[in-house]
Amino acid sequence: MMSDFTKVLEILNDLRPALSNEEVEAHFDVHHAAALGEPKITG
Repeated sequence: MMSDFTKVLEILNDLRPALSNEEVEAHFDVHHAAALGEPKITG
């Protein structure tokens, strides 16, 4: 099991670009719609 300190170091060393709030919301909107059986909204 990872210690909290190790988790923090892993996050701080993550070089992936940050996602904008809009990108995160769009991602969850798609998954939420899929869970509800609604068609995907793209655009």
